[in-house]
Amino acid sequence: MEGKLTSIFWDLPDAVILYQADGSIYDCNEAACNLFKYSRLEMKSLKHADLLPENLSKRMPAELVHEIPTNNEFLWVIRRHKDGTIFECEHNSKIVCLEGIEFCLSCYRRAESTVIEHLNVTEDLDTNLPRSSTTAIFTWQEVEGTLYLIGYNPGMEESTQGKIREYVGATAHDLYEFRGRTDLIESMYNVYRKKSMFHNETYCDFLITDNYRFVDIVSFYVEPNLLVQFIEDVTDRHRALSALKESEERFKALYIGTPIPVITWKYQGGEFILVACNTAMESFTEGRIAGFIGTTAGRFYYQNPELCNDIRLCFKEQTIVQRESAMKFFNEEKYLTFTNAYVPGDLVLTHINDITDEKRAEAELLNYQHELSNLFEKNLNILESERTRISQELHDGIGQYLSTIKFSIENMLLTNGSTLDSYSIQEQLHTNISLLKEAIKDVSKISMDLRPAILDDLGLIATINWFLREFSKVYKSISVKTHVSANESDIPKQIKIVIYRVLQEAMNNITRHSSANIVDILMWKTDENLEFAIEDNGKGFDVHEMLRNRCGLGIAGMRERVTYSKGNFSIESIKGRGTSIQIAWPISH
Repeated sequence: MEGKLTSIFWDLPDAVILYQADGSIYDCNEAACNLFKYSRLEMKSLKHADLLPENLSKRMPAELVHEIPTNNEFLWVIRRHKDGTIFECEHNSKIVCLEGIEFCLSCYRRAESTVIEHLNVTEDLDTNLPRSSTTAIFTWQEVEGTLYLIGYNPGMEESTQGKIREYVGATAHDLYEFRGRTDLIESMYNVYRKKSMFHNETYCDFLITDNYRFVDIVSFYVEPNLLVQFIEDVTDRHRALSALKESEERFKALYIGTPIPVITWKYQGGEFILVACNTAMESFTEGRIAGFIGTTAGRFYYQNPELCNDIRLCFKEQTIVQRESAMKFFNEEKYLTFTNAYVPGDLVLTHINDITDEKRAEAELLNYQHELSNLFEKNLNILESERTRISQELHDGIGQYLSTIKFSIENMLLTNGSTLDSYSIQEQLHTNISLLKEAIKDVSKISMDLRPAILDDLGLIATINWFLREFSKVYKSISVKTHVSANESDIPKQIKIVIYRVLQEAMNNITRHSSANIVDILMWKTDENLEFAIEDNGKGFDVHEMLRNRCGLGIAGMRERVTYSKGNFSIESIKGRGTSIQIAWPISH
């Protein structure tokens, strides 16, 4: 049989290898020896895994005993020379039966070949896949539910400047996840599971920092467990389309049927007359524009003469003139953009875009940024104030105690020991011990103010109870009721300090502003959320007015803490009826 095989493929121009069932090489032709840089005798002593890159053979030894049948397709793979260097090649495998023995017949080629035409032992293989060197190609193999990169073409190596070599044998997650492209991973696995094809336009960096390119990706399944991706750089085409789109935008106003409101002005007798409008304009003005047909631009824009000047400039310069304006348009306050486009002859088209909602959103965003700036400023002031307070407490309390103790001990050392009796020494030591106790108490108080140790030692619920007991000792006129049905284990560790700080701030606001005599503290768990609420029966206030006047920085601080911890914060207050703060954190199941 060996002689027969030799006559079949020894002189073929492409590399041909015949694998046995255990992956060992039964025979190969001269082209295979030249490709892999082994002698024929050496080749026949190897197994399929010996021709794989080291990373690939380590990851999937059991699955790559021999080449996987490729369903009559040439696919790009990575293989290894004798000296350990790796190279790209196209490969096609299928199972053949020779004299009752099954072999895996594999062909490898670095360029176009007609090898299959000379092989009479198999059917002709389909070679219709595109092989342009400008197209980057990936070949993936599924093993136990995971897609591994087993090959790529020279186009991919060129596009990645050789960096793709580091990812041979890597998973789709290894290649895409750390770069934030979980969408590509999902699409790949969808194609594989559905055994289908998927085409999408997206972007990638080809493993080169800040090298974002627009690409067309075609992913398709190949039996029995392969996925192939063709990636074509279409950045130039995308830029050309973008330029075309910008050009089209310049002439949108020429199309009266556009969904954007359009007015047509005709230059006549030194005036611009409103001669027509489109359906979108009628809808935008609720039909009232019809009453102005035949009206001059000066009359139509009598409160905004600059808009008339734009029409004249557009007509004179035969160009496009744009303006954004806040105005009363048909008795409604609006933010509008006007785009005037000259139409050869005696026409000017004006399309009007209502950006009122966008402008209001921008104003709200600016207000929010201003609020954040104020909050940051307040936090800096609070931090500096807290440092000053702690410094003062250390100086006035602990510092004084330690100074007194130091002076007492020095006095004892300077005094002749023989003149002090045992009673006097004990009395001074007891005095010093009392001072040390007071100093320790001050240290404990400062530490508790910074972060209560009880929060870490006993948990949030115990800390809330302790805080409210201390609060009630100071503010005896305020009745505080707790309704806590949540368990300590229901409260994520990272939001315990958030709840505590919100409680501190809320109770501080109540004592300073609300005049309340009843406060309810509630915390409970639902199927979806951990809920926390603080309610009082105080005098209430206008929330929006307070935030607008920069008086609600405490509220803003609470909202920021809650938002940062991925919670939802809301506050309701009615003058004369009290205030309610509601907070919810979604529970991760």
